[in-house]
Amino acid sequence: MAISISLAKPRALLDQEALVASLEASVARERAKLEGMQEMFGWANASVLRSRGAGIPGATVSMAEATKGRQKGAIAKRWRRILWALDGLGGNFTPADVSAQIFELEGRLSRPAESKRQMDAYIDLGYVMAADGGAYNVTDEFRAKFPFAELDDPSPDFEEGSSE
Repeated sequence: MAISISLAKPRALLDQEALVASLEASVARERAKLEGMQEMFGWANASVLRSRGAGIPGATVSMAEATKGRQKGAIAKRWRRILWALDGLGGNFTPADVSAQIFELEGRLSRPAESKRQMDAYIDLGYVMAADGGAYNVTDEFRAKFPFAELDDPSPDFEEGSSE
């Protein structure tokens, strides 16, 4: 009597692996969405505010404390690196290019729609400008405000090391 051994993964294991991968991708998308919204609305430190006041009876966070975040026009060093990398492509870049740079520099996935929202926020700040065909360009204002050499500064901004 011959015994046959199958080296194929059981279907239940494949299904569970696919489910976990799908959920991880969903979490990454939602986290990127949240971070983009926090940055767009100037609440990059919202999780700190929640932990100091939410759910504690009588606990409040003063408006002065709540507005101690990033100054208008300030952007995280990670986004400065991404914009400098995109500028190095020499010309127009698309939201898909932004997502590719995020993956290349940080190893995380970002949907082009999320990248587009971020670039649109940077249009409002004057750091990128819209080009033909849904593309973008880095502006001289960005280059002047955030010199490339500054990226070598080891001092982190308050978002470095976070999941943003």
